[in-house]
Amino acid sequence: MTEKRKIKIFDSMVKANSILVGLSLALLLLFIAFIMDWFSFQTTLNQSTNYIKYLTFLNSYSFDMLIIIAIPLLGAVFELIYGERLVDNRDKSIVFMGFLEICYIILIYPKVISGNIDFYIPNFLSLGISFRIDILAYIVLLISSFVWFYVMVYAHEYMKKERHGTRFFFFLALTYSAVLGTVGSGDLLAMFIFVNPSCLDFDLF
Repeated sequence: MTEKRKIKIFDSMVKANSILVGLSLALLLLFIAFIMDWFSFQTTLNQSTNYIKYLTFLNSYSFDMLIIIAIPLLGAVFELIYGERLVDNRDKSIVFMGFLEICYIILIYPKVISGNIDFYIPNFLSLGISFRIDILAYIVLLISSFVWFYVMVYAHEYMKKERHGTRFFFFLALTYSAVLGTVGSGDLLAMFIFVNPSCLDFDLF
């Protein structure tokens, strides 16, 4: 008797990615519903006490751009920790990081729409460095977060047959962080610092 071999079409990583892709599309739909005020969605939220408290919390700090830059860097650190030993966990870290980036950028929309988010670090390299999120930068950040997230989901399957996956995903996360930093740059120094890493050629590594 020959045993029937069971072929796994959907492994745990594919299932997790499918769920996250579905959630990202749901978030996009909710975001559009909010800004377009479908079914008085935005009006109802504006009258909510919890929403007002949330806005107060958002306005209590201004280092949003640093958080946006740090999320991919955190994913890059986990990439190195898991490495080639735990490939699924390694790739999950970067996919979850991409989804977390989408969530955070969407959540700060009310703060951006009420005014520019400016953050300045004095005496950085003796010159100081600044970041700014205006409505144009926000739109680019939002679009970039979705595009890069789907790229990361696709890259998991694409890199299964390739070598040096850890190195690839590490520099992918590093480049993603640099791209976000470039978009949120508030002066030439910040743009110069973030443009250089974002021009990395993966073929060199």
